[in-house]
Amino acid sequence: MADLNTVKQDATNNAWIERNSLYQAVSDVLECHWDPLGQSDSELRQNSYDGCVSMVYNAALKSDCKEHLIKYLNTLARDEFGFIPMSTTICVPDK
Repeated sequence: MADLNTVKQDATNNAWIERNSLYQAVSDVLECHWDPLGQSDSELRQNSYDGCVSMVYNAALKSDCKEHLIKYLNTLARDEFGFIPMSTTICVPDK
């Protein structure tokens, strides 16, 4: 059984995540667009990449250009999911 402080901290963390639109946007992009497991059309896709969201979020905050973030996502896909990209880049919109 979790102690009260842990429950309060979890509630605070969950509220922060819900309020943080960039964090949510990263989660949405990973699930709907990045998707190295090919689950975007599956009911299984929800929460498939939750373990990666904070890593990608932090990388996005630190990245000085989209190419660094693209390289990071390709490395993550390879190292975490065994996905070998067809090229060294992925398509991302300019906006």
